[in-house]
Amino acid sequence: MKIDEEIKKFKNEVKIWSKKLQVFPCGVQLERMKKWGYCSSDRVVYFNSDLLFTRKKLQTYVIVHELFVLDS
Repeated sequence: MKIDEEIKKFKNEVKIWSKKLQVFPCGVQLERMKKWGYCSSDRVVYFNSDLLFTRKKLQTYVIVHELFVLDS
């Protein structure tokens, strides 16, 4: 069940940064992929599930980057 806790914490971090940046995605998904993250045209933000096992600073960097991309 540890992975479920990590997913919950990661999605909560996305929520916190969304509020700080005033950028609100329609959804947040974690999945295996080659990129760290991307935004779809329907405003869903996808993150590489490997981020769950990286340093907090890298997670934050990718979250903020993808939210800025979503807002542009």
